[in-house]
Parts: sequence; C-alpha cells; structure tokens
Amino acid sequence: MIKDGRIASISWMPTEETVSRLTAVSAVHELGAAINSGDVAGAMAFIADDILFDSAGELHEGAAEVQSLFEDLIAGDFRIEQEVTEFDGLTVTSNTTTWGAGIPPEIEPLEAVEKYVVEEGKIAGITWTPTEESAAKLSAATEAAQE
Repeated sequence: MIKDGRIASISWMPTEETVSRLTAVSAVHELGAAINSGDVAGAMAFIADDILFDSAGELHEGAAEVQSLFEDLIAGDFRIEQEVTEFDGLTVTSNTTTWGAGIPPEIEPLEAVEKYVVEEGKIAGITWTPTEESAAKLSAATEAAQE
C-alpha cells in the first residue's frame, strides 16, 4: 500500500510450492537441531511412522527403529551439520558432516549427501550416502578393526 507517496505496507503471499519447500527444508533443519541438542522426542516429531532410512545400505524401517537409532546416536555424542543444496518436489538434498557416535576419531568427520523425502511436513525417507573419501575412510577403519 502506498500512502503519501511512500510504501506504507507490503503484503506477500507465497505459492503452494514455496510453502512446501519452506516446510520441507525447515523439517530437515529442525531434525538436525533436535539431534544436536540431544532431543530424541523433538527429532521424532519430524519423522513419519512409516519412514525408511537407508544409511549406506543399512536399512532402518519404521519410526520405532529410527527412534532407537537416534537414541544410540545421541548417546554417542553425535553431531550433524547440514547444508541444503537442492529441493526437488518432495525431496530435500543436503551435504552433511557428522561426528561422534562411534566414528573413530582418525576418520572424523564423515561427509555425505543426504536425501530427505518430506510428505505432509514429516520426513518419510532418508538416504545417507557417504562421499567417496568418507566411504574409503570407513572401509579402511572396518578392515583395520577386523585384523
């Protein structure tokens, strides 16, 4: 609105796509923040009951399994940093860096690409794919532990 030749107020109405994107990206960031603060219940508030979490081929199916995973991660002083790099429909992609939760100090931090599928404000799917460098560090650490 213009009053006396000046802008007196501005109204903005986001599109449905913008609202979906903001909701999805917010869910991903809020999940990370809850995990970093040690809040399992807060993290689970963003998780769909039928979630499928693929952690480099290790599948966790359903909210109960993911909650157990989050409890273990948080007990191991797990920390995550996320940088959202893309949003495509219902999928949010982020580059992540993680520490703690049994990751040997010599290979910390681990870096990965995560894809989150967000449906109706809840995360219904997570795929964690380590970078080539992090996968090599994990492989070497696993081999060393088996010797």
